[in-house]
Amino acid sequence: DPSVRTQAATAVATIEGRFLARAQMLQRKVRERPKSFGRRERLARHYDDYAFTGLLDAERERDNRIRALEGYQEALKVRPRESSLWLAIGRLLVRERRYDAAASWFTVAEARGLLSADMVLWNLEALFKLGRYDKLREAIAEHSHLFQAGGKHPPQVPDVLRLWGASPIRKAPA
Repeated sequence: DPSVRTQAATAVATIEGRFLARAQMLQRKVRERPKSFGRRERLARHYDDYAFTGLLDAERERDNRIRALEGYQEALKVRPRESSLWLAIGRLLVRERRYDAAASWFTVAEARGLLSADMVLWNLEALFKLGRYDKLREAIAEHSHLFQAGGKHPPQVPDVLRLWGASPIRKAPA
């Protein structure tokens, strides 16, 4: 129905117009106070949120993820121990399919005492995608205490971790 397509196109154009206006305003605010953590973080989150709307084609989605990644890295220079930034950067590395970089990123976060349950889940995904199943099981064994039933994570996480954390079945010697 052409009227539905017209309404959808109008809605997308409105969303894009609001995004661009807000992005320009946030960029201006960062230029005014380049050392402001809050301003840098808000700009990065804006690009991150827009990339995740599902409205963009693959190329524009990736461009926004890269802008978000760069913005988070700039904000991290202002507050290097801000765990929410460590999570956001690692998550974006996974979404960019830079699994090796993500796994290394989360290893550094853990060494600095910044690792959170959400970071563990993203790290597990990176390790899985890399085929590093031994490291995956080690990470599950070390961090499964963060995922008890009724926690803030999806309810199936403890069961999935128990499944993956189990020792692999070994064949009996012939």
